[in-house]
Amino acid sequence: MVKYLWDNLFKIDHEEKLIFNLLQDCYLFEKLSLPELNFLQKVVHIRSYRPGEHIFREGEVGVGMYIIISGQINISVNKINKNETTENHVITKLTAGDFFGETALLSESPRTATVRAHGGPLEVVE
Repeated sequence: MVKYLWDNLFKIDHEEKLIFNLLQDCYLFEKLSLPELNFLQKVVHIRSYRPGEHIFREGEVGVGMYIIISGQINISVNKINKNETTENHVITKLTAGDFFGETALLSESPRTATVRAHGGPLEVVE
């Protein structure tokens, strides 16, 4: 099928619009100007995870943050129980519109928790 010039000029890519709206609605970025949001939109992308898949693990080096488009995550930490064994303890669950991993933007310290996709498929902007 032939793509006409105006198809490219006058139609906004659905994925680009979705990312722009997520960034604009995230209170971390609410003070950014439109050119700054446009720049940020160009350096992030959408990524999908399967149920149970790790996004990152406690102790790994953090390289970015995530905004949830759809799905749910569990954030958990390792705790040593009274039997001196380590168990994974879920501390919170996040859903669409929530963000996580933002401390990696401010610090070079390792991740302080483990994050896994929970339930159905997960889509995030990273």
